[in-house]
Amino acid sequence: MTLVALRQSIADTLGEAIPVVEQSIPFSGEVNKAVVENYAMRSPCILVSVLGALDGSREAHQTSMDFRWGAFIITKDRAFGGRAYTRDDLSLAIAEAAYATLINNRWDDVPGARVATEIRGRNLWSPSMDEMGVTIWACTWRQGFELLPFDVSTLDDFLTFVGTFDKTPPDGLDTKEMRVTLDGPE
Repeated sequence: MTLVALRQSIADTLGEAIPVVEQSIPFSGEVNKAVVENYAMRSPCILVSVLGALDGSREAHQTSMDFRWGAFIITKDRAFGGRAYTRDDLSLAIAEAAYATLINNRWDDVPGARVATEIRGRNLWSPSMDEMGVTIWACTWRQGFELLPFDVSTLDDFLTFVGTFDKTPPDGLDTKEMRVTLDGPE
């Protein structure tokens, strides 16, 4: 399984295990204020990231690598089932459910997956997040996997882009269309 597919599997599993979460999706890295502003509208949500690669080894044509993972829980004050929850209580309840899901989980029995270790949690409170009415809780863990050979055909095709742009000057006499095709691998 690739890291892309594994990250998606983790996001899907957390979303299914924690039904109160509106959205559990793969994300590109750590969160900042702009990310929080964007995802706070979809609260409560979980953003799952690969935060880094750690130790690796290669034996008999098999590569094994440990990765640091993060699940960033973003919450606002919400009501569910006729009961109001503060963002702090909601983030802790979701974090607790996330920890229960992480422990001993091999993500649909991914071949070569080891159990999660170094499971940690951290409240990312800051005055600016508090002003936004948002709580962020970071769940991080270390987990190792057997890496598969990379297959470039699994990636989206980014070699062709077609766009129409309105480059009309003030006199209104000119509109341009542009097609860009990048040279692919030969």
